[in-house]
Amino acid sequence: MCAIVVGSSKLLRPRLLGRWHCQLQPLVCCVSPQRTGKPDQLFATAKYSLQRKSQNKSSALCRQATAPEKDAHVVRKVSLEDLAAVLELLAVSAAWSLPELEATLQQSHTLALLATTGPISVGCILAWLLDDELQILDVVVHPTHRRQGIGKALLKVLLNQAQERGCALATLEVSKDNAAAVQLYQQLGFQQVHLRKSYYRDGSDALLMNKCV
Repeated sequence: MCAIVVGSSKLLRPRLLGRWHCQLQPLVCCVSPQRTGKPDQLFATAKYSLQRKSQNKSSALCRQATAPEKDAHVVRKVSLEDLAAVLELLAVSAAWSLPELEATLQQSHTLALLATTGPISVGCILAWLLDDELQILDVVVHPTHRRQGIGKALLKVLLNQAQERGCALATLEVSKDNAAAVQLYQQLGFQQVHLRKSYYRDGSDALLMNKCV
C-alpha cells in the first residue's frame, strides 16, 4: 500500500518506506499496490473523486434548504368569506352566533386573525382595540392542531398589529383551570391582576391578565 498526497501542488521525493510527503500536512489518499500509474495520474484521479463527493454533498444541502416546510402555518386577517370557518372554530366557546360574529367583524375596532395550514383553518383570534387598550376576546385552536405553536403565533401577530395602531395595554380573561392557556399567556408576558369567582357557565373562576405592549 502506498500513499498519494491530495490537495498539494508539489510532491516531494519519496522517503521512509516509499510514502509521499508534503510539508503542509495534506490529506492522504491510500492507493492499492495493484493499481499502477504515475504519481501525477494517481493524484489527478484522487482529486477528481474528492471533487465529485463535494459536489454531491453541496447538491444535497441545497435540496434540503429549498425543500418546502411541511405543515407550515399562515396567519392572516379574517375576511367575511371566512365566517363559516371562524364560527366553526369558535363553537368551542359557544359564545358567538353568526349574526353577532358578522357584526363584530364589520366593526372598525375589531382585530380578527385566522391561522391556516394549507386549505384548512386551524385557529383564530378575536379582539377589540378601544383607544389604547386591546381586549382579547377569544383565542381558539382546533383540538387536532394544538401544541404546534399556533396560539402563540396568533397572539404575537395580534400584539404587533395592536402596537402599530397605538395600543399600550392588552387584557384578557382565561379560565383558572386552563393551565396550558395560562402558561402560554405568561410566556408572552401577561400577568394576573384579578380573580373573578364563578365567572364561567360551568362555575370555574376567571383570571384577568394584562400586558404592557
